[in-house]
Amino acid sequence: MILLEDRLSARDLVFVAEFIDVGEPGLALEQMADALCEDRHDPLGCLEVQTQAGACTSLLPGGKVGGISLPATERAVMTSLADVGFAPMRLAKVVAVGSEDGPSFCAVLEGVNDDSRLPIWIGQTEGFYLSAALTGVQFGRPMSPQFAAGLLHALGGRIRQVRIDRLVEVPGGTAYGSTVELEGPSGVALLDARPSDALSLVAQVPAPILVAQDVLADARATLEGDSPDAALLRLALQAEQTTIGRQQPQP
Repeated sequence: MILLEDRLSARDLVFVAEFIDVGEPGLALEQMADALCEDRHDPLGCLEVQTQAGACTSLLPGGKVGGISLPATERAVMTSLADVGFAPMRLAKVVAVGSEDGPSFCAVLEGVNDDSRLPIWIGQTEGFYLSAALTGVQFGRPMSPQFAAGLLHALGGRIRQVRIDRLVEVPGGTAYGSTVELEGPSGVALLDARPSDALSLVAQVPAPILVAQDVLADARATLEGDSPDAALLRLALQAEQTTIGRQQPQP
């Protein structure tokens, strides 16, 4: 589906429609950028593209599209809206579960509109920081997540949303990949991130969390398995939030 103001020629409309048809919306957006550069006196107002995967994108004044820089007075930027096929979730808890190899941290997300849950293994450092953030522990100096949040604020940016949006092949199996959508003075940027890093940042500067249905389906399949990993994940879903305490000096 393409929604746009009646400011493009029939040639441009056909060109864009053809690229959307074959699943190449990025090329279509480049064509829009070219059209905008060619006709400085009749700029685009707004373009919305619904891709075959259900992603919704808007082309608005300010930024860069497809690697093409537009005139400073008529720039454009892609911004992603809440995508079809994504479930809104929230960070519910971070728990430490023990095994023969020692404790492992697991971040648990819960559905905003349903009872879906997503457990994600994270590193011990990220688990410590997230547990501290969720339980209100304050540090005397800024840790890495606080520094990242402060840097984002100092640069005039904000997080529009975090998407846990894909499966990533890693040695020994698969992991989850995420995308952080940032907005700042120069426009909107999409950054690849580990879910643990993205969630650590969201714990400092709240933003919507969206999870792809493919990721949720993979989590359900894993939880229904009989592997040791599946047993630990089920235990993590039942466990209470891990608390971080200060060690008292010995008398």
